[in-house]
Amino acid sequence: MASSKRILLFLCLAGSSVFPAGAAANPLTTVGGVELAPWSAGAGDSACPAKRPAFLGGFYGELGARSGVEITGLKMRQNGWRVLVTNASAETRGVNVESYCTQLRNPPLLEAHSATVPVAPLSAAVAVARCPRGRTLLAGGFRSSVDPRPGGRHVVVDGMRRVGAATLQISAVNLSQKTGTATAYAYCGRGQRPVLASRTVEVAPNSSERLVAECPGHRGQYFGVFGGFQGSAANAVAGTAVTPAQFRYFARSKIVVTAVNRGSEAGSMTAFIYCRKPASRRRTTD
Repeated sequence: MASSKRILLFLCLAGSSVFPAGAAANPLTTVGGVELAPWSAGAGDSACPAKRPAFLGGFYGELGARSGVEITGLKMRQNGWRVLVTNASAETRGVNVESYCTQLRNPPLLEAHSATVPVAPLSAAVAVARCPRGRTLLAGGFRSSVDPRPGGRHVVVDGMRRVGAATLQISAVNLSQKTGTATAYAYCGRGQRPVLASRTVEVAPNSSERLVAECPGHRGQYFGVFGGFQGSAANAVAGTAVTPAQFRYFARSKIVVTAVNRGSEAGSMTAFIYCRKPASRRRTTD
């Protein structure tokens, strides 16, 4: 199943960088969140000021390997971003969601396209959302079906990355005996293909690792326009999948990911950041 709609979003490839200098200090970053009761699901939102829509979103919180908390969705909502969360533990847990806001007074309309696929029990699947001809993928999101109650369906997203200039690919693993779904959200507009940088770390069983992918060049030479991640060594039968417990943008040019391995087998996580030069520094032939 596929769908599309039009949303307000800053076209971050069409002007000078407005990327937040730091999530804690920059006034163009807004933070919201949600607290979850034991064995429950919920949503956290953050919103930018009127006429300052968010162009990227992220999350962080109590998401360690043994916390029982999982991110099941990251998507645009009205003037900001929404995170969907489940808490499969006996403790109350909290998660924060960040929206990074534009400075443009009249941001253009962009299209949102989505694709949903079924994920059979104890198996993996890929959802692919494509931008229409003449449009570039500028941001992405995902959603998976999880019931935090014992024995419920449990689909986790272990990958979100660009494929070419106009396609978003989501990879998902079903760790349960019930069929679930995974959805990819592609946010599309006019722009140029960015430069890719990445970083990979190994993640031991039942542990977490923090990794940073940074744009190339000197400070300010490139700025991040989109981030992604990809876990490896998913094994649905063994209950192993490496997933992001933190996904945030820092210092204009960095994506920070905390990778969690909740299974009994070793795996790895790769963080991606897609980078462009500010308009004033691009060559006229670019």
